[in-house]
Amino acid sequence: GDGTLSGATELSMDFGINCIGFPGSIDNDLVVSDYTVGFDTAMNTVIDMADNARYTCCSHRRGEVIEVMGRGAGDIAINTAIACGATFIVSPGLNPEVVKSGKRTEQTVKGAKKAAQETEKTTEKVIAHLEALRKAGKRDFIVILAEGVPLDLDTGYGKSYGEALTNAINNYTGDDTNAVIEAERANDPDNLSKH
Repeated sequence: GDGTLSGATELSMDFGINCIGFPGSIDNDLVVSDYTVGFDTAMNTVIDMADNARYTCCSHRRGEVIEVMGRGAGDIAINTAIACGATFIVSPGLNPEVVKSGKRTEQTVKGAKKAAQETEKTTEKVIAHLEALRKAGKRDFIVILAEGVPLDLDTGYGKSYGEALTNAINNYTGDDTNAVIEAERANDPDNLSKH
């Protein structure tokens, strides 16, 4: 992934060690490749998890917020949400009010405050959508959340937005919504990723 290729770049630049990079990142965020090694495995893992969670959601009339990896790319969130029929997708690529925070400077502190305000708008949109579904008689739901959605400058890549969104939904619904964080870690590679 990005960390490995960054390390290889340093070895090459600083020590003259020749390195060959192969796109192996579940984020699918490399422009030179249609799919990266690990992306399909990550998607299938999330789809399996969401499909299994749906049974519990339907039988207990509650919801799940599934936060998936992918940093700022959002490809895993978008593709898996479509594949598993998620109720709502929260991703930097789909929600224009979601902006990414950077390093702490006077300008980025202002940007982080705006990001927090915009993320709050996203939370309100999710809850408004869930409210409309409840009025129509549907109480179960699955929200797929990309980890690239920031809560504020201190949480960076949205490390606690999944929990914040889950708490906001619980406060609204009074139900027991669960948060599953970084859903696709630690799974065997699927056939596409092995070849």
